Amino acid sequence: MDVIIKETGEVKKLVIIDQNTGVEWTSHLINNEVLECDDNGTIVMSQDDYDWWVDIIVDMEENDRLALELIEELEESGLEPPKEGDWHTYVGVRLAEAQDGDLEFAVKNQRFEIDCIREEFLD
Repeated sequence: MDVIIKETGEVKKLVIIDQNTGVEWTSHLINNEVLECDDNGTIVMSQDDYDWWVDIIVDMEENDRLALELIEELEESGLEPPKEGDWHTYVGVRLAEAQDGDLEFAVKNQRFEIDCIREEFLD
């Protein structure tokens, strides 16, 4: 998705792609926030806000990658998930439960939860 930097007028991209489905969902993520748009509907934000979103997206993509690696390791371990279902479901539920609070906190909390699951079952 294109974003206009308020201070410079420069057009930059923000992109997040769901690693499970391949779906690009940046506008869904960004549009959950109250933002300024130009006459064409392009989001306008400060460089600081843009940098914050870039950091959030990088951390979210890293969490997705780490979660998928964790699921793969758990499946290969031969351990049974502690609840009915499979490891993908179990990890997904735990990460969804960790999303309480604002976005920045939720992303950090998910990383913590990934580490906790790894420690709980693999270390």
